[in-house]
Amino acid sequence: MMAGGIFRQDNPYNTVMNRVGDIAMLSLAWFVCSLPVVTIGVTTAAACEVAREMQEDRDNGIFKGFWRAIKRRFGTGMPLTLFLGVLIALVVAAIYALPIVLLATLPSAVMWVPLVWCIFGGGASAWAQRWLIRRAFDLQPQD
Repeated sequence: MMAGGIFRQDNPYNTVMNRVGDIAMLSLAWFVCSLPVVTIGVTTAAACEVAREMQEDRDNGIFKGFWRAIKRRFGTGMPLTLFLGVLIALVVAAIYALPIVLLATLPSAVMWVPLVWCIFGGGASAWAQRWLIRRAFDLQPQD
């Protein structure tokens, strides 16, 4: 009797390996579709949708469901991703331009801007960029 259980399709080993294979296929689909970086928001949303369908045992094929989710989300996801990306890029450019603007407009800035920017500005601008990206893409840890 024990040997017959090994070959059942619904034994625990086959169930786990099927799920691992499905996750690997979903990861591969996400990676390939995210190669054009501007599509990363749409593909991530589609991957989350397919993962939720897998968890609820209502998936009808990983690649088919992933492609269907991308097509459904593409119209709204792409403009939103591009808008957030451009907004973050503009804020980061303003942060980097701040010491140059200060040096160009304030005559006494030559004395203190380089020192203050070297001590505080680099870390503060890195923190601000990280904060903006986390806020824009809702990457804050949930309490």
